[in-house]
Amino acid sequence: MLTDAKVRNAKPRPKTYKLADTNRLCLMATPSGGKLWRWNYEYDGKNKTMAFVPIPASRWRMLAKSAMKPGPCCAKDRIPMSRSA
Repeated sequence: MLTDAKVRNAKPRPKTYKLADTNRLCLMATPSGGKLWRWNYEYDGKNKTMAFVPIPASRWRMLAKSAMKPGPCCAKDRIPMSRSA
């Protein structure tokens, strides 16, 4: 399980790499120093990936657990998020 300290200490490497967390959640660290949360899930028998803006790992674990409930595909129903300046 990733902790907040492990996420903050993820350093850039020459290639993009992933740090795995629970419930198919992972943090992608880019060579430029960016960090992006990605969640792999299965819907209708197909593997899908959803990307999120950076927030603490504990919050994403909670969201991933609640999203694993049966129902419509969450990627189709999500609202586009815009970053404020």
